[in-house]
Amino acid sequence: MIQLLPHLNELLVYDNSKSVKKDASPIPECLIKITEGKIEGGNSSLLRKDFPDWAQPIAMEAINTFVG
Repeated sequence: MIQLLPHLNELLVYDNSKSVKKDASPIPECLIKITEGKIEGGNSSLLRKDFPDWAQPIAMEAINTFVG
């Protein structure tokens, strides 16, 4: 995915790993949304402290790719 970033028109990355009550479905949270090279919410939206570990490399590469 990281290698594809410069070539994508849109990227949506969701996280559905939050704990939920038994028999409930997790509600996916959109962590990263990039459309036409623009990061929705700006860079700060990708630098949150509560970002899952698995999403951090994607977020950092998105900042490097689309912000410079």
